[in-house]
Amino acid sequence: MHPHRTFLLTIGQILATLAVTVLAVTAPPTPPAAAQPDPPPVVTIVLTSDAATGSAVWFDAAGQRRRQDDLPLPHRDPESGLWSGSLTYTADGTGQARPAVVFVADGGHAGCAVFVGEKLVTEDSQDGPHATAICL
Repeated sequence: MHPHRTFLLTIGQILATLAVTVLAVTAPPTPPAAAQPDPPPVVTIVLTSDAATGSAVWFDAAGQRRRQDDLPLPHRDPESGLWSGSLTYTADGTGQARPAVVFVADGGHAGCAVFVGEKLVTEDSQDGPHATAICL
């Protein structure tokens, strides 16, 4: 091989390496992958009473008002003697859901608690005839 040709190849290789290095250094950084949005939260409404039924008005996942009379509270705590039940839904992500409930017990005690995810956001309990708990 001719010495000048070897020298030219070496200079060409160096220039090519420099060009690739300059491009790599000056190229804009690759943006991080878009973060996945958090899933909509789960809303849990817990109702308690000294009676096994009650009436409730609440807002569902779409923000629509719902009502149910003779709502069964299927779980009884042997220590407190209170009955409980829960309503659970996944918020629809539109911001329309309002985690709120009004609960009227068929007994003398009414309680409500509203959780968004694991966080307690409101609770109330009342005692007396037609006890009414309001969680807004």
